[in-house]
Amino acid sequence: MALIEQDFEMWAGDDMILVFTIQDEENIEDVSHIKWAMARSVRGPKLINKTGTATGNQAFIVLEEEDTEDIRPGRYYHELEITDYQGRVSTAALGSMRIWPTLIPQPVEEE
Repeated sequence: MALIEQDFEMWAGDDMILVFTIQDEENIEDVSHIKWAMARSVRGPKLINKTGTATGNQAFIVLEEEDTEDIRPGRYYHELEITDYQGRVSTAALGSMRIWPTLIPQPVEEE
């Protein structure tokens, strides 16, 4: 069963590690895929697609600066999907994500 209302907030351009504890599984380390996506709504085009890792019953998604720096501040829908070693797909978590604007932009790296 999916964990619902897995809501969180972050600031545009920040790094963040999302941690989802899968309550109905003791160990998800042997799953074949962990996918996470974010969109304006459940029917909208995906704005961020990430793959994740697992330790025990926790899934980890790493968001990096470039994932959100160009996304308009606002509220978005996100979803975590797990595919087990037998190819069975399940939605593990979903909720809303709020991206806040930042006053101080990230520095431009000089080459």
